[in-house]
Amino acid sequence: VAGIRVKLNQFRDEMEQCVTNQDFGRAAELKQQITELEEQKEILETKENSFSQTIREEKVIYLQSKLLSWSA
Repeated sequence: VAGIRVKLNQFRDEMEQCVTNQDFGRAAELKQQITELEEQKEILETKENSFSQTIREEKVIYLQSKLLSWSA
C-alpha cells in the first residue's frame, strides 16, 4: 500500500505540472491512472483490515481458551 501511495503522489504532482503546462491530454491519462491506483489501494486496504480483524479475533479466542484452562 505504501508503494501505491508514493506512486499516487508522483502522479498527482506530474498531473499538476501537466495542467500548468497545458498538457491536458497527459493530465487526463494521469487522472485515469490515479483513479485505477486509488481503486487498487482501496482493495488492498480492505484486505489488510479484514486480515487484521481475523488475527485479533483469533488472539481473543486463544486468550479466552487459556483463561478457561487456568480457571479449571
